[in-house]
Amino acid sequence: DLITKQVQNRTTGQSKARIEVQVSVASAADAQRATEAIVGAAQDIPAILKTPPLTVYVDSLASGGGVNFKVYGYVDSPRRMTQARSDLYFAIIKAFGAANLAFLGAAGPQNVILEPGPTLQALLGKEASSDGKSGPRPAD
Repeated sequence: DLITKQVQNRTTGQSKARIEVQVSVASAADAQRATEAIVGAAQDIPAILKTPPLTVYVDSLASGGGVNFKVYGYVDSPRRMTQARSDLYFAIIKAFGAANLAFLGAAGPQNVILEPGPTLQALLGKEASSDGKSGPRPAD
């Protein structure tokens, strides 16, 4: 059909293009704050049009209690899509950092508390005895 029929350019006179960004926040309790941070981040990007406004939708809930969003915005030209999307991602990263919001899968450093059972105590005792000292070694 492309070769035998007439092709019509439907973007003539309307050169807007829609960008899509996917963002996940670690906690469902932070979903509203995350939405506000995303919308606020987009305000500082001149390439993203104010009309129609940026929209943020909950796409799904993650198994670990997080929330996945889809964000849609418009730019004035398809040529500006990639740069605007990248700018929006950087702005969201900055906004989440300022609002102390964690991305899903980025909970940060976690402390692990290890309570030695009999097997570990025996291993620690053997290591200590190989040093010429008896009993478990003190923790560093």
